[in-house]
Amino acid sequence: MDHVLGFFRIWAVDIGELDGFLGHFRPEYGLLYHELDALGFDAARIRWLSRPHVPESYLEEAFEGLPKEIAQSIREKLFRRIDAEPLFLFSPEVRGGRDIESSIQAAMPGVQADAGAVAGSEISLRQALEACKDWLLAAWRDRSLLETSSGQFVPTWEYRDTRAWKSLGEEERRRLEGLMARRKAESMTLWERNGAKILKILVDSVDMQACAEDLGAVPPCVPAVLSKLGIPGLRVLRWHRAWDKEGAPYIALDEYPEDSVACMSVHDSSNLRQWWEEEADRQALWDMLGPKPATGRPAPAALQPEDAYSLLLGFSAVKARVLVHPLQDLLAASARYREADPARERINVPGTSGGMNWRYRLKPQIEELLQDQGFAALITAMTSAR
Repeated sequence: MDHVLGFFRIWAVDIGELDGFLGHFRPEYGLLYHELDALGFDAARIRWLSRPHVPESYLEEAFEGLPKEIAQSIREKLFRRIDAEPLFLFSPEVRGGRDIESSIQAAMPGVQADAGAVAGSEISLRQALEACKDWLLAAWRDRSLLETSSGQFVPTWEYRDTRAWKSLGEEERRRLEGLMARRKAESMTLWERNGAKILKILVDSVDMQACAEDLGAVPPCVPAVLSKLGIPGLRVLRWHRAWDKEGAPYIALDEYPEDSVACMSVHDSSNLRQWWEEEADRQALWDMLGPKPATGRPAPAALQPEDAYSLLLGFSAVKARVLVHPLQDLLAASARYREADPARERINVPGTSGGMNWRYRLKPQIEELLQDQGFAALITAMTSAR
């Protein structure tokens, strides 16, 4: 079951936003206006926490490199000064990042955008506008609370890094986080009920064994419900690590939950070979999965076919009940079948469109693989190791 977390709660984002930063879980118990007021946060403080207050000095930096008339046009359209203070709020008409983007695009004069430098600068007007957009989008996201409906708020994902939060006193933070923690616990109970109800219907409707793709920010209620319903979760080698320990070591193969599905990569990640050569903690992986007994050879920088086979064979010892390999990872063990560039074997890069996304085609013909006894022997050896 793809994205099983969505059966518990889903991340909702306003249609006016460009990204998911200012999203919230649905369903979710929020912080009510009267509760914030009871904690000592009056209307002005709530506004301070929930609406970005942008210093004039910040806007000056954002508009640096832009002609004065363009900067003035953008500021008048997007911002309202607070009384006579050097402080601004976004205009009520601004509903999200898309409005910020469209306002900047509308400010583009009717000349070729990158036809020269701006005000003596070496950067083009297009570059200056792009930089301005990034600054203003960062300002738009700079809020501790997000108002999801009238009088109801949720903490933003990185509320502790916001200007408003850093301005609060220690006691104010303690009171506010206490309320946040209570609402989170109540939401967790709600999510558990949701997930258990929906997943039980699905599991009871078929004779097949259900498996869950439970990747991402997994709340504690998810593994509890999956375990109760006998649904194995997914454990991906590169992400199954002790993140709370120094160096985030990989979880030992014999410590994987038996009731799980293990794999080295997935359709939304780089394949084994690309990951190894660009991102992986190679030596730690080599020590864990490489040839046994250890040869003392350092981890190779490039994953040759025999090295890929060693890793695949080593991972076969994983305790998980089911081990699944993407075909691209198996092909990494064959000099004959793998692509010269491992990036060409990647299926999808999340959050992007175009390029090679969802266009992967198997290099060898299926009939060719079926007739290749040598390749079949490699797969058989890996299977036998289980």
